[in-house]
Amino acid sequence: MSATLPTPPGVQALIRAHRDAQADQRAAIAADHDRDLTAARVRLAAVEARIRSLGLPALADLLETETNAGAVLIVALTCPDQESATTAGTTEQDELGRALARFAQQRADVDTISFQR
Repeated sequence: MSATLPTPPGVQALIRAHRDAQADQRAAIAADHDRDLTAARVRLAAVEARIRSLGLPALADLLETETNAGAVLIVALTCPDQESATTAGTTEQDELGRALARFAQQRADVDTISFQR
């Protein structure tokens, strides 16, 4: 990505709010709490809408992708071990490693996006 430019005022706070809602969503998934999951999703959508209204749809898209990667990660961490129907030699630990790497990459992408106005 290109060099990071200063973010518009308030955008860092919105990123933080989105990441807080992501954490709530992951906790709700892990605990299997539907009401908390719904509340977190509502907050995520509201923050994404606000970011889009500021003219930063790429950032909103990256945050959404980060959210999805985090959900995949928490599922990989909390699901009971099962026989995998994937390529021979692939283990649950490999899948967890890939999910963790994907989540870390998505967070890095959000952190380095350049805001061109």
